[in-house]
Amino acid sequence: QRELWSSFASLQEGKLRISLDKPSIAGWVFQHKEIANIPSVKDDPRWLGRASADAYAPTSMICAPVLSRDGSRTIGVIQALDKDDPTSGEIVAFDTSDAKILTMLAGHTRLFLEPEG
Repeated sequence: QRELWSSFASLQEGKLRISLDKPSIAGWVFQHKEIANIPSVKDDPRWLGRASADAYAPTSMICAPVLSRDGSRTIGVIQALDKDDPTSGEIVAFDTSDAKILTMLAGHTRLFLEPEG
């Protein structure tokens, strides 16, 4: 199937499935092999909206591709939502340092999705 799926590392339960044949932020990152740093998710045309009326809707998002060992194909996507400013407690946009960290995490994630040998 041409879809991404997610298990949540937050309070939500279950899996979210996203078709690669429909526009979405994660699908765009998967297909373009590029990071997407979105300070206002609701204003991004790729945002599909909430999965249900009571589903969580993020304010800010950063999403990075998980690339194969040789970088020729995308094998997954890793995403972080709603960066919290420790001083003000406000949700803020992710910055270039966050992008570097997420890219590094994507590289480590590849080791689990595509193990050596």
